[in-house]
Amino acid sequence: KKGAQPEVVAPVVETLSDEECMVNLSLFHESVKNKQFEEAYGFWLPVYQSRPDLNKAIYTDGAEILDYRYQQITDENARKVLRDSILQLHDDRIKYFDDAKYPDAYVLGLKAMDYLKYYTEDELAMPAYDWLKESVSTLGAKAQITVLRKFVEVSYNIYKSNTDQYGDQFLADYQLASATLDQIAAAGGKNAEHAASQ
Repeated sequence: KKGAQPEVVAPVVETLSDEECMVNLSLFHESVKNKQFEEAYGFWLPVYQSRPDLNKAIYTDGAEILDYRYQQITDENARKVLRDSILQLHDDRIKYFDDAKYPDAYVLGLKAMDYLKYYTEDELAMPAYDWLKESVSTLGAKAQITVLRKFVEVSYNIYKSNTDQYGDQFLADYQLASATLDQIAAAGGKNAEHAASQ
């Protein structure tokens, strides 16, 4: 995977050596911690483009950096490009990191939540529905409560759009969500405390 190029959010600025990437990684991470997102972007982008497989912080910090840039931009075309880049960031995280603690299904849940955040004109949000369902059904007791809640909300919105067509789907989704909540409660821990309040 080393040296592979991700889908980029801007023209390739420069290719950094591994040593330069490590320096920039430290700089953008510190900048994000200090909420200096514009400064962080200048350090982050060359690392993302040069070594997308270097460190998970490329994706966790990168999401914050790109969200900040999205909030600052008023040009609609630029915002559309940037929101596509945010989704691509999740795809690249899945591509370059096989993470046991945060598996692909977890990242799909994040991607779905970002789709719902940035693509508000898509009332049915079918792409997000598919990602949410895969996240919930794959993770089971490890599913995030926020993702589970959104899964039911999106499924219900789809059902309301055509009750005859989506009635059985919504019933199955509701049953999946209910069974998942039971799994989370049985597993205990912080996730179970959140589930108990649902």
